[in-house]
Amino acid sequence: MKEQPEIYNLPEMWINVTLGDILILEYGKSLPKNSRQDGKYPIFGSNGIIGYHNNFLVEGPVIIVGRKGSVGSVHFSNENCWPIDTTYFVKPTDSLNFKFIFFLLESLNLFQLDKSTTIPGLNRDNIYEQVIGLPPLNEQNRIVLKLEEVLSSLDKSKEQLENSLNQLNFYKQSILKQAFEGKLTEEWRKNKNDLKTPQQIINEINVCQDEQYKKELIDFNTRKTKLKPRKPKKITISSEAKALAKIKLPNEWLYIQLKDACHAVERVSSKERKNEDTFIYLDIGSINNNKNIIETYKEYQWKDAPSRAQYIIKLDDILFSTVRTYLKNIAMIEEEKFNHQIASSGFTVIRVLDNFIKPKYIFKYIVSDSFVQPLNELQSGSSYPAVRNSDVFDQFIPICSIEEQNVISEELDRQFSIINHFENTIEKHLLTIESLKQSVLRKAFEGKLSEQDSNDEPASILLERIKAEKEQYLVREKEKKNNSIKIIIMPEELKSILEILNENAEPISSKQLWLSSDKKDDIEEFYAELKKYIESGEIIELPRNGKESFLKLADKS
Repeated sequence: MKEQPEIYNLPEMWINVTLGDILILEYGKSLPKNSRQDGKYPIFGSNGIIGYHNNFLVEGPVIIVGRKGSVGSVHFSNENCWPIDTTYFVKPTDSLNFKFIFFLLESLNLFQLDKSTTIPGLNRDNIYEQVIGLPPLNEQNRIVLKLEEVLSSLDKSKEQLENSLNQLNFYKQSILKQAFEGKLTEEWRKNKNDLKTPQQIINEINVCQDEQYKKELIDFNTRKTKLKPRKPKKITISSEAKALAKIKLPNEWLYIQLKDACHAVERVSSKERKNEDTFIYLDIGSINNNKNIIETYKEYQWKDAPSRAQYIIKLDDILFSTVRTYLKNIAMIEEEKFNHQIASSGFTVIRVLDNFIKPKYIFKYIVSDSFVQPLNELQSGSSYPAVRNSDVFDQFIPICSIEEQNVISEELDRQFSIINHFENTIEKHLLTIESLKQSVLRKAFEGKLSEQDSNDEPASILLERIKAEKEQYLVREKEKKNNSIKIIIMPEELKSILEILNENAEPISSKQLWLSSDKKDDIEEFYAELKKYIESGEIIELPRNGKESFLKLADKS
């Protein structure tokens, strides 16, 4: 285990230890949505409670630490609960004040230990290496009493501010709903006598698509682009779109599918991936999903680039993360420095035909609950819930005249600028509270928050007792496993995704493929490999049957 620097200037009765000396981090257990039965026991993911079940994995009290996703986040449950496989959990011991351990883990900013380049992840050994100051047990008790007294008022203020943020977000969504049902511009339409009918708008879209196709064909033939355009199909208003529009939209509006309003997006060729040019790379971590803006980016040479660096992006493109759609990792390319740079294949890249749809208008619709909520229902995969690009492009979008789109965008900008001002003020207060909390925690774990007592049992003696308890616990756990009923299963040879599909004449479900494959213990790796095969054309996804997707090899009927 890697040596960590000791903490100096500790109080006399304290000692330096590693977290591995005093704690056991245990792995949570997978609990897929289709296996959950509504009950009273909370289910904990890395970001807190994600549902309830009629059974529990571990008795409370218990500390839960985010292992994947929201890495390093720390939660406390007094109740029996079920921490899932994206978490670690810690059980209490007699020789440690359990609330002291909770506050200690909160103070360590464990998210900084995340070394992964793709999906955030926290290695247990890296946590065990962290050096902390261990006080006597009585001192732990005094620290907890003091912390609960001081932090309770801060936590209450934080809760009130977060409620205010939630209310502002609810108000935003309410405005977006009104905007994209035509209610925000109702008076504006009353004063217009020359509004186009839905059929006239469709005719204009078809003309626009034909013109765009001819332009792209010339570019392809003159080698200005490597992406051969597809001849567009004539758009008609489907019966489903008509029925939906009749319920939700003004007479002058219509619904079309997003795919009918978009350009194809070019991918990087394998030849380009071999050179040493440096480029800007945007992945899901680049996006601030509270503000839906690009906040950070990475730079790579192609020889060092991740395999997901695939899409060539342009100004006004919209990036929509297909993983955990409810997190709304969505942003628009608005800065010149990102023009003709590279985005992750974890995004659907939406490039609209701006002759009849304004990118800012459609971006505001895409960040609304009206667009995202149906996609949340289509996600598949328990550890790595995601939708396909086709799911995104199949969604209906509300269309009105360009003139009305501009009016809506301007009005939303005006109202959102006021809301954003309040949000920024609240966020500054939240940062102040967090800074105060960290300052208090730092003092506590440096021994500066409470009085020392020379009559306390020294922490060195306490540590020996903790180690003995740990050893006894590990022995008991080993005995439990040895005494449990074992079902002996003959080992089977696990096969690759392509081998399984090759042996099956009929299409099989993605879930069945995963559980039968050599990737059954790592669903994230399974989906990454599957996506690669789908994008290369080796595997074909068939239309969904409900929420289940089916797969076959490209050369199978």
